[in-house]
Amino acid sequence: MNRLSALEPKPELVRSERAAPGELIHLDIKGLGRIEGIGHRITGNRSGQSRNRGIGWDHLHVAIDDASRLAHVEVLPPRPGPRLDQDAAAFLERTLAWFRRLGVKVERVMTDNGSASWSKRFAAALAKAGVRQIRTRP
Repeated sequence: MNRLSALEPKPELVRSERAAPGELIHLDIKGLGRIEGIGHRITGNRSGQSRNRGIGWDHLHVAIDDASRLAHVEVLPPRPGPRLDQDAAAFLERTLAWFRRLGVKVERVMTDNGSASWSKRFAAALAKAGVRQIRTRP
């Protein structure tokens, strides 16, 4: 313990936790870079390293219920053109249907400020389902 700050108690974490399932669903998208083959650290072979550039990305779409921590996850392959807003809206519709089959009515969806969550398609999918959107602070 060489620092005074180590003696001070850490502030308590403020966790977001709703009382009932469906009150708030967190949505996010993560780009996953594709890895083709085994790396040079295992094979010891660096030849051809520069040829593997541009293999592509997959998109991991995640929805987590705030109360139950129940998660719905899909990995979607890339499609030609700027289609992330279409994929996000379609994922939202499938997620809402999935929660509905489990008997959970979704009231609110929390997203970040990514372009997919600002799209007209995403807003239309929310309006069609009667779900309110909350955005995190930038």
